[in-house]
Amino acid sequence: MKIMFPFVQSRIIQLGCWLLYTVPLVGYAQPAGQKDMFPLSVGNQWTFLHRCEYAELLLDFARFDTGTAQFTVNGSIEAKDSTRWLLRQTRIFKRHFYFSPIQDSIIHDTLDFEIVELNRDFHPMYRRGTFDSLWDSEFPFFADIPESTMIHRYCPANAPDTLTHSFVEGGWATFYCSLKKDTGECAEQLIVSIVGTIYSTNHLLTNVLLTIVQEPHAPQLPADVTLAQNYPNPFNPTTTIKYGLPTSSEVRLSVFDMLGREVSVLVNERMDAGVHDVKFDASGLASGIYLYRLQAGTYVQTRKLALVR
Repeated sequence: MKIMFPFVQSRIIQLGCWLLYTVPLVGYAQPAGQKDMFPLSVGNQWTFLHRCEYAELLLDFARFDTGTAQFTVNGSIEAKDSTRWLLRQTRIFKRHFYFSPIQDSIIHDTLDFEIVELNRDFHPMYRRGTFDSLWDSEFPFFADIPESTMIHRYCPANAPDTLTHSFVEGGWATFYCSLKKDTGECAEQLIVSIVGTIYSTNHLLTNVLLTIVQEPHAPQLPADVTLAQNYPNPFNPTTTIKYGLPTSSEVRLSVFDMLGREVSVLVNERMDAGVHDVKFDASGLASGIYLYRLQAGTYVQTRKLALVR
């Protein structure tokens, strides 16, 4: 059933999150003296308790999902007026049907998507997609709503460390979202009840892993060849390996199983000086411990990584 997204109603504009967004104009970097309410950096990861319900009351049909949803920032693409943050959503939940002979099942799903951060005003953020496709997500940051009702990344320094955005529309739609300084979204709930149909979500943050966000600065070359521990680790099925080169070098970065067999070659070419990120996709491999080895000139180092399915 196609349902019009409820956030576009005029009352929402009146009830917009005014205490979140009375922020002066800012530049690309974090505004000085202001709080980052939704820190975004490559490697950041959030895990939520995932609870969603969909019911067709007139048809005596209901579906209930409960489990976990993990979100990881895998990359970013910077433009003059915005930053596109590349995220991966991985969910594992039990699906139960009421009033139906369909058996319960365990659902595993993975989705890559983008959150766009606009580098102006209050740094509003949105996610590409429609209400029909995003209503049950932890991050339903829609683009087709008035900017005053969007989630914004920053808030004034004198605002509380936890801020709540909420509204009630006509008695049939409610939305609740709580953002915590230096943590991001810590709770989100959406309930829509219209024409015999109910959508309901209730997502709570259970764990967050954030990288240290550095102030913008000129890039510096590593003093020595370095090979960092992959992140995340353990992983399923993708992880990122970072290495640094003080000078241009011939590089070979390979992955081996515990029997010493080479199972993947990630880099085999001359690379420029600097810090490099390589994504390793282990979709075709079995769970277990693997080794990754960097050869750069005379430098050789090996580290372990763990694939857990």
